[in-house]
Amino acid sequence: MTLSVVIATYNRAAMVRQAIEAVLAQSRPPNEVVVMDDASTDATPETLAALAAAHPTLRIFRQATNSGGIESWNAATAQSRGDYIAFCTDDDRFLPGHLENSVAYLEEHPDVGVVHSGFIDAVESAGDLTFEPRPLRSKVPLRTSRLGLLSYMTRYY
Repeated sequence: MTLSVVIATYNRAAMVRQAIEAVLAQSRPPNEVVVMDDASTDATPETLAALAAAHPTLRIFRQATNSGGIESWNAATAQSRGDYIAFCTDDDRFLPGHLENSVAYLEEHPDVGVVHSGFIDAVESAGDLTFEPRPLRSKVPLRTSRLGLLSYMTRYY
């Protein structure tokens, strides 16, 4: 099974670079990383171009105008080609085994359609980045139905 990581970004050159580097450093690397730049006006386009030149699995796309978010995520997802899709925001960092563990869980539990795990937030303040782990709410897997997913995500994240 193939795996795509999808990232949408806007004006976060340093943050998206670190997010991509964390994705590329996974114990189970993705087959592709799709990044949608939502018409950034900072150094994000140049940062992404440099990363793409060094990493052939990185595919960069750019919105002509800033969409404000969800359109950018939808456009990035539409460009992905993987059997599995992992979403990574530009201010999050995957821990090294994240993708390996997520895919393994999905393959061991074919009745499960979505997995979610703890992650690390990158917080930018006065030009400095700090990293804050945001663990899961439970040490054991929690299951929810399609009807309960939105309420779970809204409540906890």
